[in-house]
Amino acid sequence: MKKNGFTLIEILGVITLLALLSIIVIISVSKSLKDSIKTLSSVQIENIKSAAAMWRTDHIELIPDNDYYIVSLSELQSNGYIDDYIIDFKTEQAYSDDLLIEVGIDDVVVNDSLIKNGYKKLEYIESTGTQYILTDYYLKSNSDIDLKFQLFSSNESDIGILFGSRENNNKKAYLFGDASSGNGYLYGFYGSVDRFDDTYKIIENNAVYGNLYNLSIRGGNFDVFNLGSVSLSSNNFNMTYPMCIFGLNDTGDVRLIPRARIFSFKIRENNQIVKNFVPCLDKNNKAGLYDLVENKFYGNSGTGDFVYKMPKDVQYTYLDYIGTTGTQYIDLKYVAKTNTEVRLDVQFVPNTLTYVSNPIGDNIIGRETTTDVNNFSINFGANADQFNHIFYWIDKTYASGAVIKKNIYDTVLPRSVMIAKSGSATFQGVTHEVATKTGNNTENMLLFGHFDSSTNVINPFKRYDTKIYGFQIYEDGILIRNMIPAMRNSDNQAGLYDELNDVFYPNAGTGEFTYGVKDFNPYDEMYTKLEYIESTGTQYIKTDYHLRGNSNIEAQFTHSPVESSASSILFGARENSQKRGYMFGDASGINKWFHAFYGDADTSSIYKAITVDPEYNKIYNLSIKNGTFNVSDLGEVVFTPIDTILSSPMYIFAFNENESPACKYKGRIYYMKIFEGNAMILNFVPAKRNSDNAIGLYDEVNDVFYTNSGTGTFGYGELN
Repeated sequence: MKKNGFTLIEILGVITLLALLSIIVIISVSKSLKDSIKTLSSVQIENIKSAAAMWRTDHIELIPDNDYYIVSLSELQSNGYIDDYIIDFKTEQAYSDDLLIEVGIDDVVVNDSLIKNGYKKLEYIESTGTQYILTDYYLKSNSDIDLKFQLFSSNESDIGILFGSRENNNKKAYLFGDASSGNGYLYGFYGSVDRFDDTYKIIENNAVYGNLYNLSIRGGNFDVFNLGSVSLSSNNFNMTYPMCIFGLNDTGDVRLIPRARIFSFKIRENNQIVKNFVPCLDKNNKAGLYDLVENKFYGNSGTGDFVYKMPKDVQYTYLDYIGTTGTQYIDLKYVAKTNTEVRLDVQFVPNTLTYVSNPIGDNIIGRETTTDVNNFSINFGANADQFNHIFYWIDKTYASGAVIKKNIYDTVLPRSVMIAKSGSATFQGVTHEVATKTGNNTENMLLFGHFDSSTNVINPFKRYDTKIYGFQIYEDGILIRNMIPAMRNSDNQAGLYDELNDVFYPNAGTGEFTYGVKDFNPYDEMYTKLEYIESTGTQYIKTDYHLRGNSNIEAQFTHSPVESSASSILFGARENSQKRGYMFGDASGINKWFHAFYGDADTSSIYKAITVDPEYNKIYNLSIKNGTFNVSDLGEVVFTPIDTILSSPMYIFAFNENESPACKYKGRIYYMKIFEGNAMILNFVPAKRNSDNAIGLYDEVNDVFYTNSGTGTFGYGELN
């Protein structure tokens, strides 16, 4: 007879059955959760797209006909189109507010391939000689590279490699760096051959340590913008050791680590970006490089930590002005010279027109010196009858027989730029001939103050409510300080930030500067956008961009008459005895037809003409896509698409032929955009650089300003 209960086998069977059921349930639930997360993520993306579509309805005038307008998630949030906190269910974190949305006439694209939440973009990372990054990327003969960098030297025997790998007893390598032993030569090493000497070449122009350079490598051609290039040829090869950045992976051993900074690093294969390294901090505030393509962070594999710099908009808040309450001043850490020129953007407001009982030290610009011989200061008068007189002391005092000039004002002074240098001073539209400066000062110049050598006391400026909007120092007409009112975010201290030298000048007195907050993009202060720039036939622009088969271009331009037999090329480059090129312009002489030149052939017959006469000075739109050149109202020509990359960079208002400008163009450019596929690579906007009034094209994508490389000056039109 069977006893009550279960046997051991029965119990084990039940347990096994329950386990199997649990696994089935877990798998099902897990799949459901993954599907739910995927669905919720898709819903969030659609919510963002819907918000962008509503924004588009209110801003339809901003959307280009055949392009996208970029708007950030933060802009949508700040204007009420979507909630402030949007969860990305894949990461369980909020979407970054710098998430970019591309808004077109008919569609919206959400670009969520930016740096992940928790990581912070940097301006650069710097190796001090012990830090390096070992990547998982293997360089190939078709690895094309764009690198923005600075090199530094610590001793005369320095050899530092910015990136690369090497093997096979030095006969197979792909690397770039400084092999100059202190003389500044840069060299490339590319190939797989029988002899070591055949695989490297040197750019024999001295690189200046600390200068910012752009490297472009295309098919073995190493080009450093504004320095030179070398070409290396080789059979196809693949490296078997992964690339090292800030050093050389030499058959598995990392060596030759440089002192250097990297600002950006892109690698392409067959015109497609496969690595896009940007400097950033990880979640532990350790600096490294973040690959935007694979959303992967590469940290330091060496010792110590990378030095880094936060972007300027993180370090400083730009201000409208700074002002004084009578106890603040700035030591400019600058000694005036005979070739010094200062430009002060200033406003003296009402109570500066009231006599101050103790006016000594009423210098808006002063000098620290123990002698009355050499001077460079600007001040209000010291006596009651001189309270509204501005004096320019460019060289000697009265006692030393100086020539002193002054402005007298009886009303409130509007904001104006004061310019003072040896021989002349200008303010409020009035120019005086002043003393010629005959010697250099020995002590530092002050702003908002003056050093009284008789008492050894610094007297701050006492004309309350005076506001400074900007201050520049030039030597021989070259800008050496560009100082902008700013607040240092680390301690909320107001002062002047020198953008040119990356130095902040705080208050050296007591109390705190007054200031006005201005909500602006700092580049709006650096540049003034223009309607167009115009070449008269002697001006042109060198760029650092190498045209390629998939470079698609949009431009708006006009054309002006040239000599009957002359050609006039809007942009381009040509090489290989006229058999390889990419350009557009008027190559027709007397019949003024527009010609396109696009290809890589054995003969020179790779150009075609749009055989309709354009009207001089009429605005035309040019569109180039996949070898088709279309000019509005005139027609188009069609070429077979190619995959050539030109080894010479593109010129604008001319074409580059063997590093010389040919067929300079007469006409205007209103804008020029360059795409690779659908990705915008360059966006040239006519602009004036405010620091020196230079006219040129500003690339909004890469934050680079390109000035005239020819003679004369560009004409321009201001925006209404």
